[in-house]
Amino acid sequence: MGKEENVNNKKRSCNLIIIGNGFDLLIGLPTRFSNFIDFCMLYNKFVECIDMPKHGVGTYDFNSKLDEDGVLIISEDLLKNFPCTYGENEKIILKSLINKIDNSKLIKHCIMLKKDKNYKWKDFEKYLLFLCESFEEYITNISDLKEINQNVNFINTDLKMFIEAMGLNKGCFDFNVSNPYRKVDTSTFLRSSLSNSRMEFVNVIRKELLEFNEIFNIYIKLFICNIPIIHNIKSFENDNSNNYIINFNYTWNEQLLGPAKYNHPHGITIDDNIIIGIDSDDLPIEYICLQKKFLSINNRIDSFFNIEKDKNYYDLEEWIGECKHIDENNYSVIVIGHSLNSIDDYILKKIFNNPLLGQVLLYYHSEESKIALLSNICRIMGYDKVERMLIGFPHIVRRPIQDLLYNKGII
Repeated sequence: MGKEENVNNKKRSCNLIIIGNGFDLLIGLPTRFSNFIDFCMLYNKFVECIDMPKHGVGTYDFNSKLDEDGVLIISEDLLKNFPCTYGENEKIILKSLINKIDNSKLIKHCIMLKKDKNYKWKDFEKYLLFLCESFEEYITNISDLKEINQNVNFINTDLKMFIEAMGLNKGCFDFNVSNPYRKVDTSTFLRSSLSNSRMEFVNVIRKELLEFNEIFNIYIKLFICNIPIIHNIKSFENDNSNNYIINFNYTWNEQLLGPAKYNHPHGITIDDNIIIGIDSDDLPIEYICLQKKFLSINNRIDSFFNIEKDKNYYDLEEWIGECKHIDENNYSVIVIGHSLNSIDDYILKKIFNNPLLGQVLLYYHSEESKIALLSNICRIMGYDKVERMLIGFPHIVRRPIQDLLYNKGII
């Protein structure tokens, strides 16, 4: 499958490599949403120093600023002494972020949660999904009220904090009032109010998310992508391999794995089309503008007409079609730094439930993720298919993600 295993294999093989945020973290880049919130908390320190003379990236000791996982820590020292020299247009963009960060209700809310030592920070997209599901649960409970002026005590704390932070705790969100329409029955009044409140809730999230996307995109493009790769990673380059990389990250670090065809289903900062959203088949149609499946389709339509495609950019179905005409007539899947959680099921199910699927190699970063990866494989494929892959020769293999590193330290 990898370089060492294919070197003596004369047949041409197909490797589908899935990389997630764990890949960028493995090479030392602070690409978690929580890292971004740290950056926003200290952003003024960064902007104050971007006009100062710089001595070049090679003069800064990045290796001394890493956490226990080898990821660069967002600190005041890093931001004040960041060694990148920016052009005038880039400086204008970076300085404009001060007001955008200050005016973002969503970022302010995330900063408040991050500062609360008693609050357990969630994955950002899971947090958004949790809020949407909580709101629907809230609506269901509201609908069961017998009288319109009953007290509403069943809203969970997370949702209540979010509604207050977004300034939504008024108007159609204030249900602790008497029915002003005495001639209209309570259920009709509730249905009308709840329909309005759902649309307002979704519209506010969408508006805030667009602003969040814009700021996060700049963070990745002008900050993260100017950090040198801190840890050297092994390549999957092989003359006999037809490699295809699905990069779920917003960076373009797939090039470190060697020449390959590629795809960025969540968009990429260089094209300013990144996707942050939710994935659920259980939410009402009003939530479609937040769904990653919809946002991905929207991106593909725009990119087809507006973005000049690189010759190595391939759609998943296009690459799988190629595999049918290659010697082994199937493909292996290599997962690096992606949890395979349900947020990306709209793509993962196409990969793991295709009859051309051969071996699966899972790189895990902890014992917990080792179990979670297999659990998610079982969820995507079903237990019967997974068990069949283990008959005779095991076609599912797990290895520590650290096996991909040559050694820790700046390349």
